[in-house]
Amino acid sequence: MSTDQIPLLDEEDILILMNRDVHFGGNFKIMINYYEDEDHIGINEEFKLDRLKELALIEEHLQENLSDTLLSEPNQQKIKVMQQLYAHFRDSYENDNITHVARLLSDLILTENENPTHEMKALVEKKEESIPLLIKLIESDTFFDHLSPGYGRAPELAARCLEIMQDRVALKPLFTAIRGKNFFQDEAFSRAITSFGNDGKEFLISILKSRPLSYDHEKALITLLRFTPNNKTALEAFSLLKESNLSAQSSLFNYLLLACEGLKEPSLREELINHVSLKKLSSLQKEDLDHIIKSWKN
Repeated sequence: MSTDQIPLLDEEDILILMNRDVHFGGNFKIMINYYEDEDHIGINEEFKLDRLKELALIEEHLQENLSDTLLSEPNQQKIKVMQQLYAHFRDSYENDNITHVARLLSDLILTENENPTHEMKALVEKKEESIPLLIKLIESDTFFDHLSPGYGRAPELAARCLEIMQDRVALKPLFTAIRGKNFFQDEAFSRAITSFGNDGKEFLISILKSRPLSYDHEKALITLLRFTPNNKTALEAFSLLKESNLSAQSSLFNYLLLACEGLKEPSLREELINHVSLKKLSSLQKEDLDHIIKSWKN
């Protein structure tokens, strides 16, 4: 069969087929029924229900499995890996060699509940045994993928558990998990770090002090901005702002400027104004500076 026989074949169609094969046993009917209920947490919002139905009709008309014909070998291999993962978690309920906590982790990963408080509570109650498993989960690239068991939600759910547990060993893995690829996932990791209060703040400030500059500094600042403006963060941000001589067009410059709102010393505030005034600020950056100055007067 030629791909020309399939109207408007594109990358989305490939992803639809892969999702069908991994999450719905290769059955379009099951997938369509699932997508017809908008409340299901595993729905990929990029997939159009009408296109699922079109592909199902095309497959029925051609009497061929579209995946066998259209998917590349690497994509087919990825499907097998994800299917094996599903099998692993489902088998954990019958395997006597699997620990109780590992089964609880399977419950969390495979849940269809949007807010799985029961599954989270069960893991939190086994804190000492659960933490290594939860950290391993957020360190794995695999579970961030929508094709993975749990539709890519598992790292976020793990972060929520670690937020409740409040063990500082989780700070670095939570920070590393912020990837800048998925806003909602990054929010979960950032929120979890912030929940550690001063411990979280000190950890992030230690990132600001590290060299050379990297995306980690930007991630640290974004999370630090969740805290109430404070002098300690502001001093480190202002020091880095002066030392780095960043262009005003740099995103890192923007976050450093915002973090300087916490400056307490009048002379340092004046120095900040003079320093950034030498830069070619955008209209939005000028508004940010005006906001900072006004906050100092309140």
